Amino acid sequence: MIEWYLDIFYGESEARYDLTLPQESRISIRETSNIRFSVSVEETEFHNFGTPYLVISDIPVEMKFSHDNDGYRVFESIDPIMSHSSRYFYNFFGESEISLYFDLRTSSAFSSHTVNILARRANAELASEMLEHITSKLDDAISICFSRSKVPVGFDDSQTFNFSRLDIIQNAITYLSESLPTFLREHKYTWKPKMEMTERGQPTGPDSVHWVLNNLDKLSPASVDDANLVYNNRGYRLDMLPKESIVKEQNVYENQVIHTFLHNMILLLIDIKEQYSIESLVHGNDVVDLEYVRFDHTMSKFTQLALAHKVNQIDSLMVAIEQLKRVFKSKLPASLVPGIQPRVTSYVAKHLHYRNTFLLIDKCYKAPSPSFEGASLLLGLKNLSIVYETSSLLLLHESIKRCFAVKLDEMSYREHSEFHPFGGVHKIRPQGKVNNYFRFDSELFTVELFYEPKIYPFSKNSSEGDLVDTSYSRRNKYGLHHFCPDFVLKIKSQEWTKPATIILDSKYKDASTIQQYDINTLTQKYLLNIHQVNSNGRLGVSAVNLLLLLFPHSRNGNVVRTVARQHCLDGEYPLLPQSSAILVKPTEAELLDDHLSSFIEVMNEDAKIVVANL
Repeated sequence: MIEWYLDIFYGESEARYDLTLPQESRISIRETSNIRFSVSVEETEFHNFGTPYLVISDIPVEMKFSHDNDGYRVFESIDPIMSHSSRYFYNFFGESEISLYFDLRTSSAFSSHTVNILARRANAELASEMLEHITSKLDDAISICFSRSKVPVGFDDSQTFNFSRLDIIQNAITYLSESLPTFLREHKYTWKPKMEMTERGQPTGPDSVHWVLNNLDKLSPASVDDANLVYNNRGYRLDMLPKESIVKEQNVYENQVIHTFLHNMILLLIDIKEQYSIESLVHGNDVVDLEYVRFDHTMSKFTQLALAHKVNQIDSLMVAIEQLKRVFKSKLPASLVPGIQPRVTSYVAKHLHYRNTFLLIDKCYKAPSPSFEGASLLLGLKNLSIVYETSSLLLLHESIKRCFAVKLDEMSYREHSEFHPFGGVHKIRPQGKVNNYFRFDSELFTVELFYEPKIYPFSKNSSEGDLVDTSYSRRNKYGLHHFCPDFVLKIKSQEWTKPATIILDSKYKDASTIQQYDINTLTQKYLLNIHQVNSNGRLGVSAVNLLLLLFPHSRNGNVVRTVARQHCLDGEYPLLPQSSAILVKPTEAELLDDHLSSFIEVMNEDAKIVVANL
């Protein structure tokens, strides 16, 4: 038998919940409460299941053996109950899931519970501001985090599942719309005889002669002047005679595939729209007390906005498909053939617009079912640090474009490993993951943005240009020690003699807390203990020029400096490298622009000095 419990400590109060039993109502936890988890495993079960551990959302919580109790092994969460680290839901809000796992049964959770996290009022207000920013930029957020549309689209098999099914449909319809003039001008058809009845018909073809022979009972004798048909030297008359001509027949396999595809996509989109349409939920008062508030209603509002965005996208796509259906029905009529699949015929192989269309149709049919990742984006934002990271990612994209005058040319997902070079290797983005590599280009600049890259120690796998972790650290049970800053910018300029590197880290804190606890530690970690492999395969001068910490709380100032005011980036005598922390949030992002622009000016001035000394 296995039992697990949740102990909540807040102020002088203490509450215990038996998570083995179904709860009559959802448990509510203040985000600042201290938490202890305990798991009791019967001795016989322990050998089958192993040591327990918990996962809160996607954050693991270790358990340690505490004591034996009447044939049970009792494990407790590893953090001391009155320590800050035992506030497992600190800066969380809304719903959060607690799952129990065992190290010998890792394939699925043994048990799970959903709890409500009560946010501090100040956190709820700031989270609402950031979520509003993310939602207002939902097109950008979905594109940046999930879309593959910026990666060059080929028609080879390696690109088959680069897009969600909805995106593939969008690409197919866009291509068909753009190629419509080509289809109208050059399309597959065959010639077929056409017979029509006229007073001046001439039954000279096999079908018209056959018709006359089958309608001899309609013949009437006529004089030479009135006869319109002569048979055995005798004159006859028919009111209407058949006339044959040769016309184009567009009801062929190639066109049937396109017509059937458009029809099937309308049915599919209707089904998707019905599946993901959501109803407004009725919520009670969000206020719990004067200090804490529920956040479910706010999250629901932004989730509904995300889903509404996708539904609007489907509506637009359906309108485009209906327009195509009308044009094809009018200009290239063909019948619907249930179950027809695209295959490359000789005509398709010789005509690029048919070949590309058939490949896209094939991808649409084979792609996995779509998911509303815009909604997943918001539904996954249960931790204010993650909300702030996502908001910072959007703000950083906007700032890079403004300051460097570049445009986004590539975004993709890269897998990181100690065996891969810095920046990882390109992989098809797994479901639920976000894009983590972005490249911006202009004639002057190339800016690479890495989101949460892993920086490993120097090894035989390290190559020129790789950032490496040079700290004094060892491998642990989780793998090789590595750094994982939120953002790394690698910048190349036609005017600079060498590339530059900026590391940015989002901290959901205020200036005072960063000054006291973070900036010195992170300066040591990122500014001093990250180096770059040079052309000789060795490590030289640190490649990191600037460390910028981003924070959203403005109550204790908006800048934290580590150098004298005159040596800051916007000072009279700026210097590099340096580290600082700046206030950045959706309503106040000017400091990020100012620091990036000042960084460019400092690098440009340094490049001029180098050129002058040559």
